[in-house]
Order: sequence, then structure tokens, then C-alpha cells
Amino acid sequence: MRLSFLLMRLAFVITPSARAEWRAAMQAEYQVMDRGRLSWSLGCLMTATGWRMKSGTGYLMGVVSAFIVTAFILNPVSLILLMLHSRHEPVWRPLIYVVADMPTVLACMALSLWRPRYGYVSAVLMTGLFFTSTYGLALLAGRTFSYLHFNDMPPVIGELLFLGICMTAAFMGRALHWGLFRRGASATL
Repeated sequence: MRLSFLLMRLAFVITPSARAEWRAAMQAEYQVMDRGRLSWSLGCLMTATGWRMKSGTGYLMGVVSAFIVTAFILNPVSLILLMLHSRHEPVWRPLIYVVADMPTVLACMALSLWRPRYGYVSAVLMTGLFFTSTYGLALLAGRTFSYLHFNDMPPVIGELLFLGICMTAAFMGRALHWGLFRRGASATL
């Protein structure tokens, strides 16, 4: 299979549906070309990527906003409230992790409810942003990676567990979207 064919297929797949006429025109032009197919398909891919990025700007802004709100407002506030509560009575240690992770998990679920097609992408992006900020701040504080244990688990296991939890939340958001907004759903309970 030729590289130009694969690039053209990728361009075809990522072109937004609002640009269906352009997508068909690019594909037809590619079919009749004898020479220069690689450069044509690469140009089509770059154009389709630009269209996709423009159509997904609101979604990306939503992910970044959700990350900023959860990482810098909700997560610290939830931990502070838990610490204030723990001054009066002991707290079960795993509850600390659940409270600390809950805002990010709920943000994954909300993003998936909003844009179910990007639900799992939201989970991966939120997990990546969460760990980038966590490890970045830890490294700035002079900690090493051998010191960092997420949720008191070995370095890779904790991150995979958190990703799995975010993926589960994304699945739940997608299912909730499907249940609430599917066409022809009855309004009765």
C-alpha cells in the first residue's frame, strides 16, 4: 500500500462533515492524478487537520478550562476541606485519594457528556495534564521520580489506575449522553 494512499485516507477520515464537498473534491482529484500524489495527499492532510482543529477549538478550550478549574481550584479545595475534617476525627487513608481525584474524574465525565465522541480522548488528555502538572510541581519542589508514588502505588500502576478511572468516567458520561439525548427517547420515567 502506498504512503500517499494512507495519507489520503487519513485526510478523508479527519475532514469534518461540514466539509464533505471539499473532501469529495480532494478525493476525486487524487484519483485522476498520475504524478505528485504524495505531495497532494500531504497537502490534503494538512488542510483537513486545520479544518478539524478549527471545528474542535471549543472542545479544546473546554478541556483546558476543566483542567485549570479542577487542578487549581477544586482539587486543592477538596483536600483542604478533608484536612480540616481530619483535624477532628481520623480519616480512612484511601478516602484521601478518592476525594483528591474526584474533581478530575467528574470533569472527565462532564466532558464526555458534553462531547461523547471525544470522551476517551478527554480522559487521556485530562490524565496527561493532571500528571504533567503534578510531576512538574514535584520536580520544581526538588523531588525525584523515584520519590513520587501516586495513590501509594508503584510509579506506573498508580497512573494506569487513574487513567482507568478516568476512562470509566468517560464511558459513564457517554452512556449518560446516549440515555438522555438519543433520538426518539421517551420523556417518561
